[in-house]
Amino acid sequence: MGIRLELWIDDYIEEEEIKALIYDLGFEDSEGENVYLWYKRENFESLQGCGFAFGYDIEKGENKFVDFLGIGENMQYVKTLCRSQTFAGRSYEDLEMQNEVIRKLQDKFGGNIYASTNGKSEFIRNYITKLTPTEKGCGVAYQKFQNNIGKAMDLIQDVDEDIISNSFLAERDRSLLSNNILIPFMVTVLETFLKTFFKTFLMTNKNASEKAARNVMNKTVSLKPSVLKDLRDGKLTNIDVITREYSFQNIPNINAAYNEYLSCNIYEILNKRIDYKGKFVSIKEVLYELIRSRHKIIHEADMDKTLVREKLDKYIFFLVVFGEEFIKMFKKNKGLRLDIRNYL
Repeated sequence: MGIRLELWIDDYIEEEEIKALIYDLGFEDSEGENVYLWYKRENFESLQGCGFAFGYDIEKGENKFVDFLGIGENMQYVKTLCRSQTFAGRSYEDLEMQNEVIRKLQDKFGGNIYASTNGKSEFIRNYITKLTPTEKGCGVAYQKFQNNIGKAMDLIQDVDEDIISNSFLAERDRSLLSNNILIPFMVTVLETFLKTFFKTFLMTNKNASEKAARNVMNKTVSLKPSVLKDLRDGKLTNIDVITREYSFQNIPNINAAYNEYLSCNIYEILNKRIDYKGKFVSIKEVLYELIRSRHKIIHEADMDKTLVREKLDKYIFFLVVFGEEFIKMFKKNKGLRLDIRNYL
């Protein structure tokens, strides 16, 4: 949901004066005439950013909202109208900037403000929890994991039972082929989540990043000359070097990385047994089956002719459970608020 904050000024303010002020705050040109965007990438401050736009001779009505359609009674013109806007998923810092840019403009040029939240002449109350960079960065990684699992779920195809029993037809069935293509995607979603979460944690956690720097320093003799050059030139960071040391397509490697830098044993999650349709099954058993299936598809071009909805539903279920248990572990062991949808 979008939130707007408007400043109505009964005077014509020079375009260059407005631009100078918003550029000083860090806004950059965006698509559209007199449209700008503030997005602070450092330390994951922004999640959605803050938009800003301005225009002249804009119609307004008695309800104190701008009427861009020109519909309504007692219409009049706002000589200069400035608007900041944020969207659902905004961070505390995004909403702060939404207020700040209008506040700065009002201090310099005057005018009246109106908020779309209540139609009143007041700034927007910043109700959003101020999360740490680790919470935001790693929380976004988990959000993307959830969103991608949702995409996979939507793409599962139903397969005709007659097709499965006929090997000739099964090899040529579009639904089966589509379901097989989902397997590499699902494994990549898991690997990308674990890699992104790991790298983001190192970037935003002081102890972890310092450990990475020390370990890279101790490895300089064994590093390739090209890697050392990229480090010196700033093309690679210590965290890039550390992340490259581990294969995130290999569970033991992933566990080694998490043990070393995050003090987290992934097998504590993988070894958990979950009640699935009346049977207790370990998360590891199902995820390893998924990874083996992906290997056969990618490296042997061997299509699974039994990959019906029920089988894929099981993989999806255990991916979701793995993600939930993973986040629970970090919430418990490190006190992190990683289910950020609950805080934004």
